[in-house]
Amino acid sequence: MVTLDQNLIPTEVQAAVIEGVVNQSVALTLGNVQPMPTGAEAVPVLGTLPVAGWVAAAPTNRKPMTTMAWTSQLLKAEEVAATIDVPTAYLDDAGFPLWDSIQPRMIEALALVIDEAVLFGVGAPASFPAGGVLAKSTAAALPAAPAADMAGLYNACLSIVESQGLDPTGHAADVAARGRMRGSRTTTGEPLFVPSIAQTNPDTIFGLPVAWSRGGAFDTTKALSFTGDWTCLRLGVRQDVTVDSSAEGVLVDNTGAVVVSAFQDDKIIMRVHMRLGCVIGQPVTQKVPAGAKPWSHIPPAALPAGADFAAPEETSAAEAPANGGNGGNGGKSAASKES
Repeated sequence: MVTLDQNLIPTEVQAAVIEGVVNQSVALTLGNVQPMPTGAEAVPVLGTLPVAGWVAAAPTNRKPMTTMAWTSQLLKAEEVAATIDVPTAYLDDAGFPLWDSIQPRMIEALALVIDEAVLFGVGAPASFPAGGVLAKSTAAALPAAPAADMAGLYNACLSIVESQGLDPTGHAADVAARGRMRGSRTTTGEPLFVPSIAQTNPDTIFGLPVAWSRGGAFDTTKALSFTGDWTCLRLGVRQDVTVDSSAEGVLVDNTGAVVVSAFQDDKIIMRVHMRLGCVIGQPVTQKVPAGAKPWSHIPPAALPAGADFAAPEETSAAEAPANGGNGGNGGKSAASKES
C-alpha cells in the first residue's frame, strides 16, 4: 500500500499513485509481479529437463532413468526513490492545484527509471539482470514482401519466441510504434490496426495485449518494441510506493553540500520511494535445452521504409469497412485491435 503523511497529503492520492506507477510502467504491467516477504530470496530455475524412453528399446528392458536439476537466481529488493522540495507558499495558496501537478510527475519518475533498468539495463543496480530484457531478446528482421510491414514484423517476433517452445503473452512498445501501426494499410486502403475505443480494453496485436511506453524509457536506437513470454520476467515488490514529507529535513547533493533546508527555506520536502527486485529466467525447453530467449524485439533497422502496405484482404473492399478493418480472424488484420 501507499504510505502518506495524512496531515499534508490527501488520502485520495494513495490509490492514484500506486495505480499510476503500475499503469505507466510496462515492466510492472506485463511482468510477473509478486510480493517479497524478505529483502532477498532465491528463485528456483529449472536447469535440465527429464528424458523418457521406450522400455522395449532399453538393453535390459528396464524403465529408463532420468534426472532433473535446478539452479537459482537471487531476487534482491533495491530501492528507487525521488525527493522533491515544494515551497510552502504553494501549499498556502488554495487556488494552486498542487497535487494535480505533483502526482503525475512522481508517477512518471518512478515508472521511467524502473522501465529503463528492467528493459535496457540503464542505471540498473548490480543485482538486476545485466542488459535487461534486451540482453535476453532476439532481433527480428523485416519479412519479404508481401509481409514487409508492421504486422509482418510483429508476426516475425511472435514466431521467433514460439520457435523456441514458448508462448508469448504480450507486447511492450514505445508509443511511436502505435503511430506506425495506425498508418499500416492493406493495398485496398483498410487499416491493419484499429486502437481500442473502450478505455477498459487494452490494445492488442495478434490477440495479445500491448503496453505502450509514453515516458521515454525505450531506447529506440536499439528497440522499438518487445514481444515475448513476460512470465519469465520476475519482479519482486518488497515495499510498495511510499510517499512522505518533512518540514524540517534537508537535501544534499553528491558532494554532501546542503542544497535545500526545508525549515530555513520555507519548503516542504516530499519523498517517494519503493523497493523491488528483478530476475529474468531463460526457461529450458525441448527445443532449446540450453535455455530459450523469452523475447524478440524490433530494431530500428528492421522498420519498413515509407508507407506500410500489406497483401489484399480476402473480403471485398465494400465488406472491409463494415468490419472496422479487422477482416475477421485471418490474415494480417489479426493485428487489429479487438474493441
